[in-house]
Amino acid sequence: MKYGNSLLQLKICSYIEVIALSHNPHEQEWGRIIRLTNPKGTIRTVVIAMSEIITSPDIVLRKLMDLGVQLEDYKQSKSLLLEYLCTCKPSVYGTVTKKSGWHGDVYIIKDNSLGRNMDEIYILDNSTEENLMTESGTLEEWKEHIGVMCKGQSLLQPATINAVVLPVELGPK
Repeated sequence: MKYGNSLLQLKICSYIEVIALSHNPHEQEWGRIIRLTNPKGTIRTVVIAMSEIITSPDIVLRKLMDLGVQLEDYKQSKSLLLEYLCTCKPSVYGTVTKKSGWHGDVYIIKDNSLGRNMDEIYILDNSTEENLMTESGTLEEWKEHIGVMCKGQSLLQPATINAVVLPVELGPK
């Protein structure tokens, strides 16, 4: 914030950072990929469309506050936060898609992406949906309860291998 001829640092909200300029796979629907920290210290990543910032600033602020962003008690906090979201231009780009799966050389799922073209951030934007690709059980439990059933089953073996290998290949978040 500028005050006279000098710059004034003013905390306007809890931690929030624009980490990338975002677009869809067709380089349309531009927005911002934002990283924020909620009051419990959990780091979240969210996509905010530029059209939403411009046409529905109250909805954007409500969404951020619902995710845990805390505004300081200044008259200008809301407008300064929106100004930051609009004017911050990081050098990183992010592709946002609404469907998991292959997008060029990158395979995208809810919390991760895997592939050769990792110059950009790739993110699945269905943040309101529950993540159905989660871990369940240990490897030993899978061997004992699932693997034993696959013995001699030529169709069941590749399906089970894919179910186990993809999460292992992607690794923990």
